Amino acid sequence: HMFDRVALAGMGDEALVSALTAATRAEATAAAERLALIGEVVARQCDDEDDTSAHQVIDGWAWAQAAVAAACNLSPRAASKQMRIAQALRDRLPRTAALLASGTVSATVIDAITWRTHLVEDPDALGLIDTAIAAEAGEYGAHSEKALIGAVDLWVEKFDPDAVVRSRRAAKDLYVEFGDKDDPNGVA
Repeated sequence: HMFDRVALAGMGDEALVSALTAATRAEATAAAERLALIGEVVARQCDDEDDTSAHQVIDGWAWAQAAVAAACNLSPRAASKQMRIAQALRDRLPRTAALLASGTVSATVIDAITWRTHLVEDPDALGLIDTAIAAEAGEYGAHSEKALIGAVDLWVEKFDPDAVVRSRRAAKDLYVEFGDKDDPNGVA
């Protein structure tokens, strides 16, 4: 294997950093390929379903979730998250998806971008947000998570202020309720 300790010890500092840069880019490109495949699995199971029969969509999602979980060695919940990211890249953020495919941004950055844009419903606004983010996302990896979220939120707020309002409303409406001690086991 090229990266055993002996081979690494024989590399100069510049070659080592160059190999690390190439490996990081390859990792992002591989993530893009994996997410494109996941997106296709989801599309085949869910896109062609008749929207009037919600149970078919749910069945399609459940089938895709099971397939993705098995193929990627993930829990069902983790598989579902990857499916949502894959859908966003495939259907909502093509320019941002291209950055991952080229290795310009990491899967971690993509995760944050897809989550912070998930409430945008207006297709025109989404196109503008995708374009704006793609123009600067190459710099996002160096940001802290808070700064990254702020950078994405700036574009969401500019092009779809309603999405920000929906996000704040959803956060405000979160609540926790504790069950009564007399409730049956497992009920809360």
